Amino acid sequence: MVRVSFDRIAPQLPAEAFVLPFARLGESLKEPHALLVPRRLVLARMREGGIAIDWATVAPQFPELALGMSEAEFRNRYPDLKLSLPLDEVLSQLPPETVPLVSAVLNTEGLETVPPPATPPAPVRAAPSMAEPVAAVRSASALGGAAPVVVTAPSPGVRPAEPVDRELVARVVACFGGIGTFEAAGERMAGTPLVILVAPSLSRAAVVACAARVVRFLAAGPGEVVTVRTTRAVLVLAAATTPIVVAARRPGAPVALLELRAARAAVAVGEAPATPPTTAERALKPLTVDDRVAGAGDALASFGAVEATVFGDGAARVYVFSARGRDATPVGALALGVCEALHDGGAELGRLVSVVFHRGSERTLVRPLGSEGAVLAAAGPVTRPGRVHRDAERAAMVLEAL
Repeated sequence: MVRVSFDRIAPQLPAEAFVLPFARLGESLKEPHALLVPRRLVLARMREGGIAIDWATVAPQFPELALGMSEAEFRNRYPDLKLSLPLDEVLSQLPPETVPLVSAVLNTEGLETVPPPATPPAPVRAAPSMAEPVAAVRSASALGGAAPVVVTAPSPGVRPAEPVDRELVARVVACFGGIGTFEAAGERMAGTPLVILVAPSLSRAAVVACAARVVRFLAAGPGEVVTVRTTRAVLVLAAATTPIVVAARRPGAPVALLELRAARAAVAVGEAPATPPTTAERALKPLTVDDRVAGAGDALASFGAVEATVFGDGAARVYVFSARGRDATPVGALALGVCEALHDGGAELGRLVSVVFHRGSERTLVRPLGSEGAVLAAAGPVTRPGRVHRDAERAAMVLEAL
């Protein structure tokens, strides 16, 4: 079980629904001042990009008369109540092989207090010459029980990435030990050297082609991470002096952990200086926002209070939801550019599901809609990252019904 301080959860609960003030309520829990969450549930939630649990998971730990209403009425009144767990407390209680050295990469308040793991990260296999292909190692026993990462030759038709030396690749590889089997290599695309790790079940050529389309949208800067979800794969790109790409099969990929490790790898490689993404200028035309479009913003609770803006670009429509007062035009241009670049992932990667740009607590989500040329974009600070995709799905359903 993972033990979480009640004081860290209480602000997310509706105070008006309880008969006791939170200070006394915490004393009345089955374990005073703490809530217990099954470890398996925590790990499952991390795979989906956040650590949030349903009210029903912890409800039995509250005293019977804690609510000022029946349990059924509480569920009806707060059907979507989710409780985000504090990452610093949770990760400090997970086995070191699950999240090694996570305190070095998470940009979360208070996480710097997480103690280091009791064991060092998985050993890294020495990287051979980039010119010599290496057969993929699929057995975890090859590295003393750690999930292996092996270095392979670059993809056919791609120039070897001379600037990506073996030592740099080894530093990146070390950051992904214990979470899967990958084939690693240096690549050069449009003059940019990259380190790319690909799960053996994916086509390396397809991943390289997708990464080439995405990397120009990567705003190089500290902490910048982009996650691309398709129906069959997830690609995570991290900005660094040598950008990092890791790709795994969906469903089942531990997306949140891949994002954390990619951010850690970027720190190990060296953070890139801040530069704006390369996006084409677009003459977006503001359109009228009706009540139904504005109502779709209510579904994006993880982004807080948002304001709807609609742009037209020929037959295309982009629905942007961002904090009031923010200029929505750059977000709209980015969303259309990304969807045009990734509209066809091919048979290997499948259809584009979403693209999320991360920097600290800020998220910019881009999601193509069912109608041809329509795109949903949401931007702003996020307090519950585990809810972002679910909220976007709900907003998309509203917009697709227009």
